[in-house]
Amino acid sequence: MLNAREGQPLNEAVREELQRRIDTKRYQPGDALPSAVSLAEEFGVSLITIKRAIKDLKALGLLRTVQGLGVFVRQNKRFIREIDVSMTSLEQAMDSKLPLSLTLISLSWEPITDRSFDLFSPPRGPMSCIRRVISISDEPIMFDTSYVPVPMDHPIMRDVSTKFIMDILKPTKTPVINKRLVIDAAPASAEAQSAFGIPVGYPTLRRLYHLTTRDPALSVFGSVEAPFDKLACNIDIPIDDPAA
Repeated sequence: MLNAREGQPLNEAVREELQRRIDTKRYQPGDALPSAVSLAEEFGVSLITIKRAIKDLKALGLLRTVQGLGVFVRQNKRFIREIDVSMTSLEQAMDSKLPLSLTLISLSWEPITDRSFDLFSPPRGPMSCIRRVISISDEPIMFDTSYVPVPMDHPIMRDVSTKFIMDILKPTKTPVINKRLVIDAAPASAEAQSAFGIPVGYPTLRRLYHLTTRDPALSVFGSVEAPFDKLACNIDIPIDDPAA
């Protein structure tokens, strides 16, 4: 049974007990939680109370849902990246000496509807849209969405499941010659929520990017989203020595 303090809401008491079990490693990172039915029976509370407590712990970044499998304790590895690295190049990623992999989620033909891209003045018509999960050391870290203004059967689309767009374009006549980044905090997109098993409104570190090539008609637009507890960026700022 649950030992709640006098006047304490039951869902808060359940949340505290589950968090204590996570903190003390009774529930290890990567472990599946007992089912909501089992926890309700153990604590002597309703299923609604259990679900509210689990929802709170998801919002804190301690739990995640894997569709069809259940609720798991998050493995909170955090990676630090240089602020100018957008993970748009495999070479840049390999500089970190960490094994990296791409998982293709979907290919579609659709326009950019997120108004956050307006500062890049993207085309309004549909483009090839590539959605992928980027993993480091087998840990899903980032969700990448790229819009490329070419047909889906274009040759540069053949390798999008294994290569970044920058790497695909590098040996062609239209390599990337400039990259613009906008870094902000934003709620996870619906696609990122599904990929990471995070709730609506979960905060992410988002990097919008605009890649321009030698061909003015071929520009790539995209975003990379990472749950706030998965990735941080650092920057070195040289300061002139006044005594030099």
